[in-house]
Amino acid sequence: MTLNLQIEDFARLYAVIWLVEIGLTSRWLRIFFGSEVNGGYRDDFKVRMLNGGWFQQVVIAIWGTIHIFILVSEFWQGFLAAALFLNHHHFVRERWRSLLRGMGAPGFMLYWMSAAVLLLSVGEDVGGVVQSAIEALVVVDFASIMITAGFYKLKSGYRRGFGIEFGLVNPQWCYFHNFFRKLRSSSIVFRSLNELSWSLEVAGGILLFFPTTRLFGVAVISLGFIFLLPLIRLGVLCLTVISCCLVVGSTNESSSALFSSPFESQLTKFERFVALFVCIYFIGMLTTRFIQMRNVFSHKSLPRIIQRFSEIFGNLFGIILWRVFTPDVTGFAVEIEIRDSSCANVASSKNTELPSMWGRGRFAHVAEAIAVTSLFTLRRYLPNAHNLFESRLIRHAKSLADPEVSAVTYRYLEVVKVNTRFCLLETARFDVMVISRLILQVVMPTSNLERAIGPSPVRPGVRLGSYEQRQTSREQM
Repeated sequence: MTLNLQIEDFARLYAVIWLVEIGLTSRWLRIFFGSEVNGGYRDDFKVRMLNGGWFQQVVIAIWGTIHIFILVSEFWQGFLAAALFLNHHHFVRERWRSLLRGMGAPGFMLYWMSAAVLLLSVGEDVGGVVQSAIEALVVVDFASIMITAGFYKLKSGYRRGFGIEFGLVNPQWCYFHNFFRKLRSSSIVFRSLNELSWSLEVAGGILLFFPTTRLFGVAVISLGFIFLLPLIRLGVLCLTVISCCLVVGSTNESSSALFSSPFESQLTKFERFVALFVCIYFIGMLTTRFIQMRNVFSHKSLPRIIQRFSEIFGNLFGIILWRVFTPDVTGFAVEIEIRDSSCANVASSKNTELPSMWGRGRFAHVAEAIAVTSLFTLRRYLPNAHNLFESRLIRHAKSLADPEVSAVTYRYLEVVKVNTRFCLLETARFDVMVISRLILQVVMPTSNLERAIGPSPVRPGVRLGSYEQRQTSREQM
């Protein structure tokens, strides 16, 4: 049994979701997608002409116009291909070059949906075994995303009281954090949600593999994200994942079709090229996910050539290990204050503004939560990259304040259990003097700023853009 929807319907659904997301970010597009020289989040371009803010505005205008044409034009496939190209640039290539980090999971799933719908439309035009192979690839890719995400939750502490509760009590992520902070840390609500969170993703992903149970898998995963939609600041992620479930649910092929398609004798050159691409991507995708999991959970690297292949392949196609809503990213919140830099002692300034009132203005958008969170997880993932952290912290501060008159203070607040309740405890502070590029910092010895939270498998990384981790002296023995 499959869903009776056309590929064109999915393309238009995708375009609507993309336009909603960009509409929500419209006031801050210059910051989110602009370069550092213009007060934005992206690394500066090397080409001087591209440093002009007008160029990025033109690109975004074209990006938006393309999605409108997907909705109204009969040549929607061509416009969808153009949208995929721009999605790849902003949501995949910029993942390691911008504070926005490709807009995290929301941006990644928009990119994934545009790629999946375009591939399925090509398969529909070609038909035969190539269409079957493409459908199988889309199913396996999406299922592997869900299964690895659920497995990461399981291994990072969801069954040990280090799970969804850290996000639900966190003002940076949850709309109703005050309500959840009233619950006991051992509440059956938290325990039940933790078990459901990892198990639904794993079970739903497994059910997707088989045509006879695929719709059950679609329902299981969709229900989980429907529940999160009104609770968590995730932008259009929940809607996008539910839409991707509908896309996957429209297929009826098993994974065995992947291996037979390239060897059919009656294929045209184009069909054989598509079939080979599908097989190569399938093998590379599963290999990359396996290496990423081994890097993170076994803290071991593979031979250099294999390790580098996985990194290049993963970064090229946006293959990531989801840490969505694990304590790695929800175990802390960041409070930000803009202060008058004329004060000799920044901490004593009385002229303060609190822009990080999560849920208001720019701080109501998931993109800002992703940017701030990704900024401070740099200290955990790459604790030796002090220059990178400081340059990006200054870049973020410049986007908040007039560098001629203000300084910015960042308070790192850990989500901790005190007796039977959750609270936020300040364990680090960074005062950024924007004009002088001076950073004053105080980090308490007990802070988790540079260490794993609870049973998280995270270890210091080797380099940006890699899941390879540094081995401790004990692990090297």
